[in-house]
Amino acid sequence: MAFFEQFTKEEKLDEFMQAAQTEFFGNEDPETAIQNSLNQMAQSSGETVQEIFHAQVEADMGKYTAALDEQRQILAMNLEERLNAMVDDHYEELLDQHASILKEKFKDRSQFSEEQLGRMIYNMDEAVQGPPEKVLY
Repeated sequence: MAFFEQFTKEEKLDEFMQAAQTEFFGNEDPETAIQNSLNQMAQSSGETVQEIFHAQVEADMGKYTAALDEQRQILAMNLEERLNAMVDDHYEELLDQHASILKEKFKDRSQFSEEQLGRMIYNMDEAVQGPPEKVLY
């Protein structure tokens, strides 16, 4: 029998496998030992990744805060523009209503000329906006 033939017999292969399992896994079941090793690797790498992620978040916190502040300012400007537009639209509606009320109230135009009626509407509008800077007579 040749030297290499003794390693190809079934019983020798079983001996080699048993010796390898004992060397790598000790007296533990191979599947259990592999699972335990994988769990330990996952836990240690998970902690490492968590520490790295936490350090990066702390390092980037200034950037996050600056970006958040920039977006807050943009939002505030957009909201202000929208609110102003809504108020202006509502104000225009009220002015139109006011003009129609005045025209209805003074429908007998024989009392007032078109120019007088226009000045009256203008002065009323100015009074609604605040203290008059200029009054038309």
